[in-house]
Amino acid sequence: ASTAFATTYDVHDTRHPIGFGVRTGAWTGPYQAPLVGGHIKVRAAKWIGFNGFWDNAGMVKGNQVRHDHVIGFNGYFPRLLGNRRAYLSPTLGSCVDFRITTPLDDRVPGSNDVLFGVHGGLAGEIALWHRLTFEASAEVFAYLGNQTGVDDWTASSSNTYRASAVGQLVAGINYAL
Repeated sequence: ASTAFATTYDVHDTRHPIGFGVRTGAWTGPYQAPLVGGHIKVRAAKWIGFNGFWDNAGMVKGNQVRHDHVIGFNGYFPRLLGNRRAYLSPTLGSCVDFRITTPLDDRVPGSNDVLFGVHGGLAGEIALWHRLTFEASAEVFAYLGNQTGVDDWTASSSNTYRASAVGQLVAGINYAL
């Protein structure tokens, strides 16, 4: 039975190297917020894959909504620790964060900035059913961009770049095409 199980369910069936999925999780850094998004996975070879993602995090604080929209990619290496059914892998990639503060009051200014970042962490995936998998990851992001802020009637943006860090815990479901 275990042999049939292992051959029936495969994290990355080579006949289906492209997949997509939905994800949810937590964003922590300048603020803590829930996160939702999606991703497209491409298994280039048995030993390497790429994950293109888009995530959205946001929260309401006072009279403003702070939201971040991240688009990026990472590489992962499923054969380092794992088998056809499951793996645990380091990840490494880059991304862009569209960081926006939207006022809830029309008389208050908003702010926005585009930050560039790199990230790395640990990801795991397990086959659930034919072409369906569960994935989870923990990653740290380092961003470089302007420091923006909104305080009552004033919006500000620094003219120098500053670094900021964000942590993400994400879980999702994937389906291979």
